[in-house]
Amino acid sequence: MKVKEISHFELVNLCCQESQNRNAWIEFCSRYDEHIWSVVFRECEEKNIFNNFSLSKQVVKDLVQEVYMKLVDNEKKALRDFQGAYKNSIYLYLGTIAKNVVRNYFVKMGAQKRPQIYGSLDDVVVVSDDGEKIHVIDQIESKQHNVEDKLKLKILEEEIDEILDKFLRGRTKQRNKIVFKLHFYEGLTAEEISTQFNFEISESRVINLISEIKVLLRKELLKKKIVLKRKDVKNIKKFCLVY
Repeated sequence: MKVKEISHFELVNLCCQESQNRNAWIEFCSRYDEHIWSVVFRECEEKNIFNNFSLSKQVVKDLVQEVYMKLVDNEKKALRDFQGAYKNSIYLYLGTIAKNVVRNYFVKMGAQKRPQIYGSLDDVVVVSDDGEKIHVIDQIESKQHNVEDKLKLKILEEEIDEILDKFLRGRTKQRNKIVFKLHFYEGLTAEEISTQFNFEISESRVINLISEIKVLLRKELLKKKIVLKRKDVKNIKKFCLVY
């Protein structure tokens, strides 16, 4: 079976068991790098660090690298601890690690102007069957991460949030909002939402709720002359701008 066809859990296990498997690590970066960047970006944006663009760009880059170091440190303990109970659990898991890395960074900022990011992915190398050495950092930096695009999607997310706050009603308002975000932003299925979280809501009700909110969003965004295109939804899911 090709690496691209294996499950998230199988891919993580492959990276743990075969540390020199070039294809596995390339696939890992391909699947999760954008998500890691987006979580780091979101956490940094909440700390209002983007007033100094050149500094903030470097900080985000350093913190993404620190997330990867966290994953490969101590014989890949963080990866080995991943349980993978649900299909998309890996995104929640990596997101939690990324958030903790960023939060720890800002805690350290209380003691010094710019804490040093310890370690370097330049030292993490995988080797192909023909002996070619590939630095993991090269697979990460080969992608382009446009901060302006992320900010545009952030604005779109705020518009969606405003609509949800305005039109969702009743004691289940917050629950319904979270249910929709888990599907729309995180890509979780109705089955995963109904079983993984203690919402006391059936899978069929989740499906209907998501459908109802999508109709509402299309209608209200059109009033604002905003057309939610399929590529926008795809990008929002990639950047995972939520909560």
